[in-house]
Amino acid sequence: YSKRRGDDRVLVVVNLDPTVAQTGFVSVDLESLGLEPGVAFTVSDTITDSQYTWYGSRNFVRLDPAHAPAHVFALR
Repeated sequence: YSKRRGDDRVLVVVNLDPTVAQTGFVSVDLESLGLEPGVAFTVSDTITDSQYTWYGSRNFVRLDPAHAPAHVFALR
């Protein structure tokens, strides 16, 4: 799930499996979030305070229910 309101952007990714870690790629609609293709952007996890630099619309995530079953990212 993603949402944009003005300059505020949020991206939420959740693992619905309560016992097994899940991995995969998230496809981000760059245009709807006001991001330019080919330009790196930072996603900051508001739950864990982790930060990642992402490139392009397709990015890898790993969600482990024992450690971080969800990411709530603020995009910059």
